[in-house]
Amino acid sequence: MKRSLVLIAAIMFVLVCISAACAELTVVSTYPPTGAKDVDPNTTQLRIRFSDSVSPNGYSLVTTDKGEPIQTDGKPSFAEDGTLCIWNIHLYPGLTYAMNINHEKFKGFRSAADPNVAVTPYFLTFTTSGVKPTGKDAEVTVLSTFPTNGAKDIDPLIPSIRVRFSGPVSSNGWSFLASDLGKELPTSGYPSFLEGNTVCEQPVNLEPNTTYAVSINGEKEKDFKSAKNPDYAVTPYMLTFTTGKGEPAEVIFSGPAGGMCGAPGSDLRFNLVGPGKIKIYWLKASNRFRVYGTVKVVQTGQTCKNGWIDKDGKVTMTEE
Repeated sequence: MKRSLVLIAAIMFVLVCISAACAELTVVSTYPPTGAKDVDPNTTQLRIRFSDSVSPNGYSLVTTDKGEPIQTDGKPSFAEDGTLCIWNIHLYPGLTYAMNINHEKFKGFRSAADPNVAVTPYFLTFTTSGVKPTGKDAEVTVLSTFPTNGAKDIDPLIPSIRVRFSGPVSSNGWSFLASDLGKELPTSGYPSFLEGNTVCEQPVNLEPNTTYAVSINGEKEKDFKSAKNPDYAVTPYMLTFTTGKGEPAEVIFSGPAGGMCGAPGSDLRFNLVGPGKIKIYWLKASNRFRVYGTVKVVQTGQTCKNGWIDKDGKVTMTEE
C-alpha cells in the first residue's frame, strides 16, 4: 500500500513538472538575431518569434545601458497565430543596440491562453554595419515646439508639450531643465517619442496665469542626443510660454470631509474628500474644470485628485 502511494506521488510530481514546462513561454528567435554583427542598418523590421501564442494586448521592449535603444514606430503587429511579433524600426550605421524583451519589472508580453503567464525575459543585442555619422550628419537641433516659443494665453489644460527635432533623437534620455526665466515646467510621467523619434511629447500639468521656462538640454545636462551618433547632444534650446487665465471660476472651499460646493456656471457639485482645502478652476474654452486637491463629483461618483473634470462631471485625468 505504501509503495502504491509513493508511486502515485511520483507520477503526480512528473505530471506537475510537465505541466509547468508546458506553461513556460519563451523567445525562440529574433531578427536581427541576438549577438549578430554587421546587421544591415537599412533593416526596417524587428521580428520576435515565441514558443507559443502571445496576447496582442501588451508588449515590453525595455531599454538597457548595454547599448542604444531600438527605435520603434507605433505599436507592433502579430502574425502566425500570435507566435510572431513584427515591429517597424529605424536603425543607423555603426551602433550597438540592446533591449530587453520583457523584464523582471515589465512583463507586457504574455500568453494568449493564460494572461498570468509572462514571456521569460530575453536580452537582445546586435551591431549594425558601417560607420557612425559625424559632424553635420550627426548634429540635431530643435526645429519647433508646441506651445511656440514666447506664446501667450496658452490653454493651461493642454495635456503635453511637443518638441520637433531636425533629426531623430535617442529615447535613452531627455533633459527638460528649470530656468530662472519662468516657473519650472511641471512634467507628468515619461515622454513619448513619435514620428521616427523626431518628435518628443512630454505630459504636463500646467496652471493658469503662469509663465513657464524650460531649457531643452543645457550646458551641463545634455541627455537629448542624436540617434545616429549618441556622442552628439542636441543643441540647447530655451522655451518660454505663458498660460491664460481660462476664465477661472475659482471655487474655493475648505472644511471636514463631506463639505459640498457647486461650480459657478454649471450644475456640477463636488464633495470634499478628507479635511483640507480645494480649489477648482473652470476653463470655459475647454469646457473642463481643473482641480487642485481631492473632490468627489456628485453627478458621476468619481473621485479626482489634482486632475481634470469635463463639463458633464466625468474625470478625464487624475493622480489617483
